[in-house]
Amino acid sequence: MAQRDAETVGRRIHRLRTGLGLTQRELAEPSYTPGYVSAVESDRRSPSAEAMRHFARRLGLDTGELATGRTEDPVAARELALLEAVVAGDRPRISALATGPLRARALTDLAAAAPERDEAAAWYEEATALLADEPPHLRVEANAGRAVRLRQSGEVRYARHLLRTIREELHDSGHPDPAALLFVDAHLAACDVQVGEDGSPAAAEALALALPSPGLSRDLHLRLARTLVAAGRADDARAAVAQARAAHRQLGLRAELALCHQARARARHSDGDLSGAVADLGQSRAMLTADGRHQSAADVGTELAGVHRELGNVTGARALLENILAAAEPGTRTAARAHRQLGLLPRPAGPDPAAERSLRTAVTILERTGPGHELAGALLDLAEVLATRGDTAAAAGVLSAGLLNIERMTQASG
Repeated sequence: MAQRDAETVGRRIHRLRTGLGLTQRELAEPSYTPGYVSAVESDRRSPSAEAMRHFARRLGLDTGELATGRTEDPVAARELALLEAVVAGDRPRISALATGPLRARALTDLAAAAPERDEAAAWYEEATALLADEPPHLRVEANAGRAVRLRQSGEVRYARHLLRTIREELHDSGHPDPAALLFVDAHLAACDVQVGEDGSPAAAEALALALPSPGLSRDLHLRLARTLVAAGRADDARAAVAQARAAHRQLGLRAELALCHQARARARHSDGDLSGAVADLGQSRAMLTADGRHQSAADVGTELAGVHRELGNVTGARALLENILAAAEPGTRTAARAHRQLGLLPRPAGPDPAAERSLRTAVTILERTGPGHELAGALLDLAEVLATRGDTAAAAGVLSAGLLNIERMTQASG
């Protein structure tokens, strides 16, 4: 410490600037010139109070720390300040603190935590450009962001291909960053669910990596990092910042993690673990509801009602489906799925006009909206109800007309 106390302000600025990898121009802009920085660093000029404030801000320090040299690690302080700017969405502050790969990382953090913001695509594009000449492991998050944008624009299969490639690269690297792996896994699992592949290993891995309370974890680690920076414990401070950053990135994955629970529920259902499937579907529905995705929550609720039916909980399944139908817009796929499940619920022996009505309603909606495989399933269910009551001619007529509709849908989509 005595050696640093003997430093002149100019030499201290030089040491801190080079330690952060900044050029004289980067430190100077936008208020000063590289020549002025050179004169200060060589002790040919004494910086003004305003210049000291500018240099301290660019170096991520308090003015007093820069003046006295009483700072143990400006890099840890800068990383903390940068993450706090990301959390606050303070773009000017981010621009002042970071250039190059650090700025790219901040931009991917902004986009990951707010994936539906209009600016998210531009943030990922800028990050990708900033990292163009960097090693592959530094480009992972920006490349994954590009895949996410493809998925959100409907190019699900291509997005899944990119995410699978990135996932393999992360595992092959031998040092996969958990925050990056969680991000890739969650979006890959969402792609798998969207294309109908429910046994996604990415879903289980994402749920194992996910924090139960990311917002709380982020805030606690940020508070810890501030304390550690003030105490001069640089390594511990940087570790706390990394933990806070991982938690912050997870905040944008609520919908994808809900789909991970749905995917795991389907895998558990296939394995005969109906109670486990109920738990995962309930968690998925709660997460989607909390995120304001009410239609997706209703679709998961319909799936949950089906598992309750298999468990013999007919009363619970019926109540859930009636609540979904009360809130759903008539004529939508969500309503069709709920009507179909309602028609499958066990009822007293004998003719069951209510079940037939529910299934006919589902068929009518799906004939207009599709998809074809769901229409086929509803037609088979309706035909079975009709055949069970002995009306085989009506059952055959339903299937015959339904096959024509499915063929028409297939031709229209082709």
